[in-house]
Formats: sequence, structure tokens, C-alpha cells
Amino acid sequence: MHSIFRTQKDNIAVKLVLFNFHFSIKLFIFGIIMTAVYLMYIAIEPTPRWLLLLAGIVAILGGDGVLRNNWPEVFKNRNNLIETAPYLFLPSILTFAIPLLIEHNLRGYYAILMAIVGGIFFTTVMGASSISVNKKAPNFYLARIVSTFGVYFTGFTFFSLTYFLNLGLGQIVFITGVVGFMLGMEIFRERQVNHWETLLFSITTGIILAEFRWVSHYMSFENYVAGLMLLLVFFIIAGLLLNHQVGNLTRRTIIHYIFATISGMILIGLAQKMELM
Repeated sequence: MHSIFRTQKDNIAVKLVLFNFHFSIKLFIFGIIMTAVYLMYIAIEPTPRWLLLLAGIVAILGGDGVLRNNWPEVFKNRNNLIETAPYLFLPSILTFAIPLLIEHNLRGYYAILMAIVGGIFFTTVMGASSISVNKKAPNFYLARIVSTFGVYFTGFTFFSLTYFLNLGLGQIVFITGVVGFMLGMEIFRERQVNHWETLLFSITTGIILAEFRWVSHYMSFENYVAGLMLLLVFFIIAGLLLNHQVGNLTRRTIIHYIFATISGMILIGLAQKMELM
């Protein structure tokens, strides 16, 4: 195993040029496997839905293996999947977001190209999850930026697709709540005092998002504009809870989020009126 935290600084053979991520051979192989699954999902017609389930299983088991390979001193019990679970919520749900977004927007060679790009993006997010195990890592904050981008990309994808997929209202509300919960676990785990606090905040986020999705079913917003609206709600909820978690929920912070909400709704309303999305 080659880990950049176990090599000399002048050994650039195992460093990723742009990101200096926690690179290992297992992560590289894992990324190739996930890319292959994406390509099969996009290329095969009719699309085999069971490939999504396969991708989810591979993401969880492969991600667990990568984390244990990179951090054997942290994850010592190989029979205990709960050890690595907090770091796998984002990669596992991102696994579904990438091929679904491609399937509903692209065809032909562009879809194939984006499946490859999606595989690279997934591997990058998995590398970021690996780095985030060590808060003292020199590129920890870069990794958290990548993970946060992954969170909002995944949220936007699923929140938008609930308006495209031919599902019942109950199913849509349930999916929205589960997605909100899983993405909340990724957001809140960084500053968690204990696992129960992270779990409580994530459940709260999921419930509020599910309720808002139920209400938005009767609004005039739809498609990607509606997805942006749900993403804005997620941003506000997660932001306020995160500030409460770190003890920074002041009047000034609340005012900032009020202005962010107003500005976001104005932009979303303009996008809806101009039919930009």
C-alpha cells in the first residue's frame, strides 16, 4: 500500500499532482471498478436497474476496504462495518446520483464521456473521505471542500430527480428524507461531539426536508428549479444546525442566513419565470 502520508515529501511518484489526495493502489482499482459499473449502466440498453444496486453494494464494501487499508490503526476491527459507516454515507449515495443524472440528461458519446468523468469524480470524493479521517492531515480542508461539493451535487441531483421520476408522493417524500439524512451525516460528522448528536441533527434535517418536499408538491416550482429550491432549504437547515453544533449560532449568523434565503428565493423565482432550467 502506498499512502502519501507514509512517503517522503520528495517522492512524487505516488502523489496526485493537483490534489495530493490520500492515494493508494486500492483506491485506484476501486475507482476503475466504479467507472466500469457506470459505463455498463449507461451503455447497456435497456438499462439494467439492478446495476444501480450492484454499484451501491460495491461502493460500500469497496469504500470500507479503502478506508481500512489507508487507516489500519484507526479501523482495527474488520468485522465491524459501523466503524467506517460515517465516512461512507456520501460515497454510497453519490454512487446513485452520478448515473441517474447522466441517464436523464445525456445520450450517446457524451453520456459515455460523462460516465468516465463521474468515475473520476467518485474516486476523488472517496479520496477526500479517506483524508477526512485525520483532521491533522495537511490537505484536510481541501478534502472537506471536495466532500462538501459532493454533498451539494448529490443533493441537487436527487432533489431534482424527484420531480422527474414517475413515483408516488409518499415515495418521493421518503426518498427526500433519506437523502437529507445521509447528506446531513456527512455535513455534521466533522464537528461532532458524539455520534448521537450527529444522528439527531441528520434526522432533523431529513424530516424537515421531507416535509418541505411534501409542501412543494403543491407549488408551481418543478424540475431543476424545484431541485435548487430544495437545495437552498438543505443549505439553510444544515448551516443553522452546524453553527449551533460549533456554538456559533449568533444573531448575526441568523441574519446572514435570512439574507441568503431571501436572495436565493429571488434568484430561483427569476429562473422559474425566465424558464432557464
